[in-house]
Amino acid sequence: NSFPNLGPDKADSVCPGYTVDLTSYYPNTGYAEYTWDTQTPNAAGAGVYTLIVTNNNRGKKIRRNTSIFL
Repeated sequence: NSFPNLGPDKADSVCPGYTVDLTSYYPNTGYAEYTWDTQTPNAAGAGVYTLIVTNNNRGKKIRRNTSIFL
């Protein structure tokens, strides 16, 4: 399989005023590209976030969504 293996989309909850570290849900294990659609993935509040990962083998991309609820 030449696509990155990230597993399924994730969902979690956070109390109002608190943040979560999105990178803990999908750690960067040496991908060629590892890009969240937020500038602060290590301190994200409630919302839906997308991660784009490209592996080093043939440049295959995969997207995963992480939903953080209040």
